[in-house]
Amino acid sequence: MLKDYILNEFGIDERVLDFCLEAEKNVKHKFAEIDKISELNQY
Repeated sequence: MLKDYILNEFGIDERVLDFCLEAEKNVKHKFAEIDKISELNQY
């Protein structure tokens, strides 16, 4: 699992990693909007 790899490989505290993953999940929809805008701007 990616989480286990990150914890073991980089020695990040699990609480910090959980916080970051939750934050990423909370803004995922905003990144999707930005991707759509970027795609339209390329045309």
